[in-house]
Amino acid sequence: MVGIIDIEIDGQAATIDTIAVLPGTSRRGVGTALLNHAMQLLPSTVTSLDAWTRGDAGANAWYQKFGFRENFRYLHVYLASGDSLDGFAVPKPLSKPVTAFMHAGSEHEEHMRAAYHRVHVCRQYLLPVAGGA
Repeated sequence: MVGIIDIEIDGQAATIDTIAVLPGTSRRGVGTALLNHAMQLLPSTVTSLDAWTRGDAGANAWYQKFGFRENFRYLHVYLASGDSLDGFAVPKPLSKPVTAFMHAGSEHEEHMRAAYHRVHVCRQYLLPVAGGA
């Protein structure tokens, strides 16, 4: 096995949950073959296929190459050691967070990057489809 694709179908929408190829086999068409085959197997009721990715330039370019267009973006923000705890309110008797995983709107990117060390742009790519099998 050199690659895997996992697509979840919910009514007319489908989402690529996982697509991965064995290290050392990238740029050999494995991902493309997986995507093309999976597209043929989609039920005719599916009208859109989406995928979520973060900052990997290669992954973003790969989706765009196949006609996926960025539809939505938001931020994954991680509270890490050394980040400010200002603004966190917690009920007693709990302490302030040690770590946290949060979401923020992309319009807050500059502020989030100034306050936190780990901020990632999470993108949804969307591809309209006419239906498969």
